[in-house]
Amino acid sequence: MNSKPRLIEYFKGSLIGLVLATVFWSSLASAVTIDEPFIEAVSMRSDIWTARISPDGKRLALGFLSDEEKKGKRRQGVHILDLKSMKVLNTIGFKDGSDVSNVEWLNSKKILINIRQDSKESEAGRNLLRYYVMDYTGKNKIEGFGNYEGRYSKNEIITSVFDYNARRVDYYIDRIDKKASRATALKRQNCKGVAAYAKKCNSKKFEDMPLLGQGLFERSEDGEYRRRLAYAFGLNDQSQGRFFYRHADSGEWEEQENPFRKELSGYGASPRGVTRDGNLVVSAALPEESVRSMFEWNPRTQSVKKIFAGKESDPTSIYSYKGHAVAVETETNYPEIHILDPDHELAGILVSIMKAFPAFGIGGVSYSDDLKKVIFRVYAGNEPGQLYFFDRTTSQVRLLAKVLNQVERSMLQPTEAVSIVARDGLLLNGYVTFPASGEKNNPLVIIPHGGPRARDYWGFDSEVQVLARHGYMVMKVNFRGSDGFGLDFMHRGDGEWGRKTQFDIIDSVKWAIKQGYADPDRVAIVGASFGGYSALQSPILEPDLFKAAVGYVGVYSLPMLYTKGDVSGNAGNYRYQRGGKFYLDETLGTDKDEQIRQSPAFYVARLKAPVLIVHGKDDDRAPIEHAELLIRALDQANKPYETLIRDKEGHGFFSEDNRKDYYNLLIRFLNKHVLS
Repeated sequence: MNSKPRLIEYFKGSLIGLVLATVFWSSLASAVTIDEPFIEAVSMRSDIWTARISPDGKRLALGFLSDEEKKGKRRQGVHILDLKSMKVLNTIGFKDGSDVSNVEWLNSKKILINIRQDSKESEAGRNLLRYYVMDYTGKNKIEGFGNYEGRYSKNEIITSVFDYNARRVDYYIDRIDKKASRATALKRQNCKGVAAYAKKCNSKKFEDMPLLGQGLFERSEDGEYRRRLAYAFGLNDQSQGRFFYRHADSGEWEEQENPFRKELSGYGASPRGVTRDGNLVVSAALPEESVRSMFEWNPRTQSVKKIFAGKESDPTSIYSYKGHAVAVETETNYPEIHILDPDHELAGILVSIMKAFPAFGIGGVSYSDDLKKVIFRVYAGNEPGQLYFFDRTTSQVRLLAKVLNQVERSMLQPTEAVSIVARDGLLLNGYVTFPASGEKNNPLVIIPHGGPRARDYWGFDSEVQVLARHGYMVMKVNFRGSDGFGLDFMHRGDGEWGRKTQFDIIDSVKWAIKQGYADPDRVAIVGASFGGYSALQSPILEPDLFKAAVGYVGVYSLPMLYTKGDVSGNAGNYRYQRGGKFYLDETLGTDKDEQIRQSPAFYVARLKAPVLIVHGKDDDRAPIEHAELLIRALDQANKPYETLIRDKEGHGFFSEDNRKDYYNLLIRFLNKHVLS
C-alpha cells in the first residue's frame, strides 16, 4: 500500500497561502513519551473541506479553514479561484464567526452557500440552513433559509425546512433571480410565520409531499429542468420505507409498490438519482437477496433493471453524468471502482486516475460539463488527502493542496485490510495499523466503531495515527451488525449488542495475539458511541483480556436509549422521527430484562480494567446521563476510573483544543495501565 503514485506533474509551492509550511517532527517518540506537537497537528480540523468546479470549467470553489480565529475557533470559508491562473477572484467568509457549510454551483456564474452559525450551546455551532445565492464575485446576493435540495427551473430552487411541530419536512420553491428583503433569522426554520416569510422572500410552498422524506429533482439530458418530476420517500407507521410518485400530468401523488426488500428507513431502498428518461437509480436488495445492488427502476411500469450486482459488500457511491450511471464504488477491504459503461468519457477519466494512483482511494470528484477539467482527491491510511487538478486539454495533473498539510507524512503509518473468522465461523473484515517498530508483539488497542449499524472504512484516522505514533498496534473490525456487508449480516447483530457482537471484538483480539502481532498482556479497548458501549461491555465479558477501557461518548444503559436522547424520536429527532423506537426494538430486542443484562452500567463489578470516561455535556445522541450512570456504578463498585467531561460538546469533540486534550489524556492513560 506504500507504492508511490505516478504523476504527470507535481504543482509545487503554496496555494495562496493555504498550504502551510511543512513541519518536521523529531524521530519516533518512545512508548512512554507523548509527542505533543504531533497530537496538536492531527487534532486540527481539515483545512481543505470541499472543492467544486464550475460547469464551464473556468473557476474552482475551494473550501478552506481560515488561520484567523474568531472566538477561539477557526472558520470555514470559500475561495473562488481562476483555474487557469490559480488567482483568487473572491473570498467568502463571515465576520460574525459563521461557517460556510456547503457550496453548490447553480450555473457557471452563480453559487449557493449554506451557513452554519455560532452557538452558545455547541462548539460545532448550529446549522441554521441559512443560504445565500450570489455571483461568484460576491455581487447580487440573495438571502434565504432552508436546505438546498435541487433545481426546479432556471431561476428557481427547491429548499426544505423541518417543521418540528408537525414532524415533517416542508419543501419550498425559492426565486434566485429577484433580491428579497432580509428575513428575520430562524423565522422560517422555526416554522413560525412561514406564509409571511415566503411572501417576503419570493418563496412559495411546494405541493405537499405525503410523507417526511426525500424529494428528487433532476436535470434532463438537454439541461432543462423537469418542473413536474418529483418523488417522495418516507416512513409508514412501522418505520418501513414507502414510495410516492407525483404524476406529471395531474400533479397528484400516488403511492407505488416498492419492489425491493422492506427494511427500516435508512436501510432499505435508497434513491441515488434520476436517469435521463425519468427512472430512479436505487441502492437496494431484492426480497430474496442480502447484499444491496444498484437498480434502475421505472415506478410507473414497475420494471426493475439491475445495473450493478453487489456481491460481498454494498455499493457506497455512484458516479453519474447527467443522469447516466457510469461507475459504482464498493469497499469490502479496500475501495474499488467498478466501471458500468466503459465507453463513456467519464469512465476513461476514472480509469486514468486509478492507474495514476493505484495505492490510493479516490473521492471528491468534480468536473466541468464538457469533462475537460477535473478535480479529485486521493487518500490512504497514511495520507489524509491530496487535492489534484486534472486538465485534460493539456494532459497535466497538478497538486493543489494537501489536507492537514501541517502533518508530516513520514510520521504516519499505513493501514492494511485483514479477514478474521469468528468463533461460529462468520467471516469478519477489518483493518490493522502497526507502529513504526514493526508487526510483532505490540501493545494492542482495538477500536470498535459506532452504530452498530455503521462500518469502518479504509483510510486516514487521526486517533489511529496518534496511537500508532506512540507505539500501539491499532485494530478495527466490522463485527456482525455492521452495515455495508448485506442486510443478513447486519441483522445478525439484532438482540446481540452485548453478546455475539462483543464476541466478534474479543475474537479479533485473540486472532491478533495468535498471529504474534499483539502482546496478550498489553491489550486495551477504545470506542465511541456504540464503540464506547463495547469498550465497557467486552471487558465485562472477558475481564482478563483487557488492561484498560476507554468509553468516548458511549451508551451504557440500553433501556435509557428509549427515554433519553434523540434515537427513539422522543426528542423530535430529524433523522429518526417515528422510526427510532422501531429501530431500537429491532436492534435491541423488546425484552427489557435482557436489555438490562446487556447494559454495562449494571455489571461494572465484573470489570478488572480501569476506565476512562470521555463525554460531552450537550450530547443529544448519547446524553450525559449515560456517563453519569456509569460513574455512579463505578463509585458504588469501588472501581478505578478517570473522566474528561467537556461543556458545549456533543456526540464527539468538535473543538480542536478539546480533541487535543483527549488525545493527550488517552496516551497518558494507556501508557499508565497498558505499558506498566
